[in-house]
Amino acid sequence: TRTPLMRSSDTVGGSKSDKVYYGSTLIGTATLYGTFDISGSAARAEEGSISGIGSNGGTYSKGTTNCSGNTVSGTAYFKYNGAQKTLRISLSCTSDGTLY
Repeated sequence: TRTPLMRSSDTVGGSKSDKVYYGSTLIGTATLYGTFDISGSAARAEEGSISGIGSNGGTYSKGTTNCSGNTVSGTAYFKYNGAQKTLRISLSCTSDGTLY
């Protein structure tokens, strides 16, 4: 799910959430946040962060983010029954401030 957070004349920000499963068991949800500069001819990713919440015995370990071009990407790491699961999320922006 995508959620716009803010918008000014030069900046747009938002978030995207996704779920991670171990088999059919939901073990966590992560949300990626991104901020984009849309003052130029193309959007540019400025900043990103990621957070996570464990479910059904799963625990959120850590997350990493990277900004490249018009995309913020993030990886969230979860543990469940001694196994590590990763969830990758990306959030991009068009030059007119549309998030996808």
